[in-house]
Amino acid sequence: MKPVTSPALHSNPWFYFLLFSAANALLSYAPLTLGTKLEIGLFGLIVPFTMSLIFLPSPRSAPPFLYSKTFFEAPAGWVWALLGLLAFLLRFNRLTTFAVWPHYDEGLTSYYVLDLCRLWKWKLFFGSNQTPPLYLWGWGLVYKLVGPSLFSLWLFPALISLSTVPLGYLAARQFFSKSLSLIIVLLLSLGFWPIFLGRFAGIPVLLLWGECGALALLGWFLKHSTENSITRALWLGMGVGLGFYIYTSWPVVAFMVGVAVLGTFYAKKSLIEIGKIFFLFLFSCLVVITPLLWEVFSIHYGQYLKNLSALSHSIPISEQLLVSFSYLSSLFWGMNPNFHTYQPVWGGYLNPILGALFLLGVLEIAQNRRNRLYLWLVMAFIIFLLPGILTRERETFRVVPILPVLLTITALGLGRLLETAAFKKNALILSLVLLFSAGLDFHHLEKYHQLWDSLDNWKGYAKSYERFKAYGILENIRQVEGPGLVFSDFTPGLCDQTLSLADYSFNGVENPSIPMEQARWTALLTNVNYKPFLDKRFGPSRAYRLSPNPPPPDGGWMLWIVPITPASRGVFEGWIQANRALKPFIEESLGHLYGQSYEKVLGRLKEAYRAYPPDPFLTSSFWEQTADVNFKQILFQSPPAGQKDWFQEAEMFSTGTRGGYPSAHLFFRSGIFLEKAGQPDQARRAFQSALRAPVDFTDSQQYLGMLGKEEKGLTGK
Repeated sequence: MKPVTSPALHSNPWFYFLLFSAANALLSYAPLTLGTKLEIGLFGLIVPFTMSLIFLPSPRSAPPFLYSKTFFEAPAGWVWALLGLLAFLLRFNRLTTFAVWPHYDEGLTSYYVLDLCRLWKWKLFFGSNQTPPLYLWGWGLVYKLVGPSLFSLWLFPALISLSTVPLGYLAARQFFSKSLSLIIVLLLSLGFWPIFLGRFAGIPVLLLWGECGALALLGWFLKHSTENSITRALWLGMGVGLGFYIYTSWPVVAFMVGVAVLGTFYAKKSLIEIGKIFFLFLFSCLVVITPLLWEVFSIHYGQYLKNLSALSHSIPISEQLLVSFSYLSSLFWGMNPNFHTYQPVWGGYLNPILGALFLLGVLEIAQNRRNRLYLWLVMAFIIFLLPGILTRERETFRVVPILPVLLTITALGLGRLLETAAFKKNALILSLVLLFSAGLDFHHLEKYHQLWDSLDNWKGYAKSYERFKAYGILENIRQVEGPGLVFSDFTPGLCDQTLSLADYSFNGVENPSIPMEQARWTALLTNVNYKPFLDKRFGPSRAYRLSPNPPPPDGGWMLWIVPITPASRGVFEGWIQANRALKPFIEESLGHLYGQSYEKVLGRLKEAYRAYPPDPFLTSSFWEQTADVNFKQILFQSPPAGQKDWFQEAEMFSTGTRGGYPSAHLFFRSGIFLEKAGQPDQARRAFQSALRAPVDFTDSQQYLGMLGKEEKGLTGK
């Protein structure tokens, strides 16, 4: 082995590693102005990176390339066991408490899975965002085995995330040495983004798993390209085809696998041989996705993607450039926290140390830019960013396919450091670098958990604090009194299904295995101003205010709980009937954010109402939900809403008071829209009616005062 010599400072990778790490740390963590960040980016990253390109050593003229080198002895068995234990703990520790409460999106996908558990459907797309089925089918199997709950909600992605670690190592070994593959699997096991991804009940975690599987198949195919290439091409095509059943970002993965197949065989085979092998690869892929393609043409697929695309909207170019750049910046330095998405919350997905190693890996690629594997990595990095940068909004999970490429280039950067050190010291250097890196990433995970200490973040991240608080109360009641009936779908707003999932095991409304006779109590999630009407009808109850202080202008929500009596049992059976009738409306409205017809959503709600038994509370809740859907419709209509629209909105709330319960919040909401419709006298009467209700937790008194001040200003008195 040749003695290790110290390179000159201008080409020393350790110099650049320390400089890049410091610059990344300032950009990620320091509260700096935009001008200061630009200066740090220029003089801490761009200028030294450019200088390092100028002083690059000559290309490696022959193998072994860095990715095939050995940097340390093969690790002992206890090292692998420790790595497996750490990977397990980081994904399963605080499984049900890390994220505190599910996101709205997790409740949405869980709704489809619960629906599958009730009646299996061989649907290939779910919801208005036309989600492929593979993740939901697997999740449904977990629900069948374990039962729906918060535990099983996060168990499935944690299992996928954990199984991705050995699969990622298998994929890496098809292309790289044991040393570099170990570095990649260390990053995959302990890095922030892979762990973070496995903490959400979302489809992208399966996308990463499928991509590692596809890369393992690709490596197996390429390593044995001279042996049974036809059979291997068929297997590779089938594996890639299955990926289309995972997620909408999969086409970029399939494209890059196809590029690898063509690129490798171009140098080894005749044109006829290349065509035959590539045709078989495409043929087997198309056979697998034929049912999916049939469904695509049957359901007019693509509306959701069109709605997301930046090309189908007239967005100012400056705004679109900021959106596109945020996908790149989120990888290394983070994203503006005002955009509440699935994003890193303390720096980027790569901490400053890994970000610096990534830049060193880019230098390795630049030095040996004619190497086909390196060229593929560069191309894949660009292509895998496209599902994000071509959309009009920020959602970093759309670029999950870039993760294996990101980790590979980062591992190359670490290899560049190790090859300058003595062989015996490499294991120690690797341990120290990854120890500091893991410390930053573990703290990043804790910073995410701490987000939920602030109630201001709940709304922005589409988490329902009220449902979270309600579940804690219901869980305590279940432990003492057994199963009950929980009605949480009669509320206006987003049809949030998170509570329906959390309480499934003891909620006779959703769980068909709980007979009505076993239910001892009923709980209702609703507005606080309904309490006196419900108490008068059903007797003494327990009620818990759920909305945080200060409460919303309409009073906010409560959890109303009452024992079930022989007299009330029939009423609640009617409510269960109404709840079941609501299911088509819920499914339709779950996707209303994605541009579907609001008339169709309203039609589903009206169909449900025809199945309602006569009931004053159900009548009021129906008009509340109708007004909410109508409000969303007129809010986004063109031309903008006029006085007639606002008057119609007010009338819906007013109808709810006449046909159902004359609750203060219904009068209050009616008054707000009457004032917008230019009817101040009627608005005043509505606010006064709210004040005369049995209880009034609204801001009606304040609005009456504002109306008086406006009139005084107009008359000059």
